Amino acid sequence: VGPQDASLHRLLNLLNKEPNLKVAVAIDIAHGHSIIGRQITRLLRELPQVVEIMSGSICTAEAALDCINWGCTHLRCGIGNGSLCTTRLQTKIGFPGLSAVYRIFEATKHLHTHIIADGGIRSPGDAVAYLAAGATGVMLGKGFVRCKESAGWVDGLKHYRGQASQSFQIENGKEAKYIEGEIGPEISPQGTVQDVVSQYEAGIKSAISYLGLSSLSELQPENVEFIRQITSGYIEETPHGLSRSSW
Repeated sequence: VGPQDASLHRLLNLLNKEPNLKVAVAIDIAHGHSIIGRQITRLLRELPQVVEIMSGSICTAEAALDCINWGCTHLRCGIGNGSLCTTRLQTKIGFPGLSAVYRIFEATKHLHTHIIADGGIRSPGDAVAYLAAGATGVMLGKGFVRCKESAGWVDGLKHYRGQASQSFQIENGKEAKYIEGEIGPEISPQGTVQDVVSQYEAGIKSAISYLGLSSLSELQPENVEFIRQITSGYIEETPHGLSRSSW
């Protein structure tokens, strides 16, 4: 559900037609810690069929606590760290994703809420880091964009773009005066959703094994140690034997 009346009306119409339906609702706004975010959350909380509510995007502990008080059961954490997002370049607003997740976890761990890390996840290892920092789950956009089942293919090709990009706004009847998203290159299908899920599942399971843990529920901040890393350490952790000059 977004800030536009139309999306809320669609939800209300659905619930009126299906009175026994139980739903989980994600609030689709870029600034979750806002007046409109509070208004939507409180409205949804009054609907008995709405059993779970995920906040709009947040990145601070203060925002997390307020969203919980308003009625959110899940917190979407991440501002400015998406693969095509230019919010930080345009506004300087945002916070490093992993640090934001950990700070929110520390502020809310006694409240038994759910933190969903959104943006900046390029590999299974990134997902492991977010889960280890306190996230309950992660959201992927770019990770699934090339899957055969994803939407938007025209003659076997498509562009991946942000919702705040100029072309998206124009196509949806908006005047693109302000842009906070880019358009990616033209891409073709590659693999399936199951391929991506299997890759992430394998990476997370392997990480749990390396850490000496027995289950995903044990992948928590108290069971891991995060260390500072300089550039040479980052280079070392990436594959560095793939170029001809390295042999």
